[in-house]
Amino acid sequence: MSVVTMPAQRPLHGIACMLAAAALFVGMDSLAKYLGDHYSPVQLAWSRYSVHLIVLVVLLAVMGRLNWAELESRAPWRQFGRGLLLLGATLFAYLSVRVLPLTQVYVVNFSSPLIVTLLAIPLLRRSAPSACWRPCADSQAS
Repeated sequence: MSVVTMPAQRPLHGIACMLAAAALFVGMDSLAKYLGDHYSPVQLAWSRYSVHLIVLVVLLAVMGRLNWAELESRAPWRQFGRGLLLLGATLFAYLSVRVLPLTQVYVVNFSSPLIVTLLAIPLLRRSAPSACWRPCADSQAS
């Protein structure tokens, strides 16, 4: 297993990466909206994850970090469960952009911190500390 070192603090680099990620998500959702009229959500999810797999394998190979032993899961059933949840989230996201305007999809998406905090109480049987409620309220303020 390789050792991970913490990078130096570079806030502008982090901001640039987050802006790039946001732009890529908008592009991906817009493309899903367009392609959703021509293909099923299952086909869109399959192509998305197939491309991700190919890009990841190529990048790891180019970087010299393609070590199959490190990629093996210690909890394969949990990993499989997480994969099914991600697949379900992707399919429902593609179904939502098919029938709703992207602005409404993003409004629901931005309410996810509140939804996660509310669902943590009954599902995890834990109380949410007050430090969790302030960011949730702030995210809904606009």
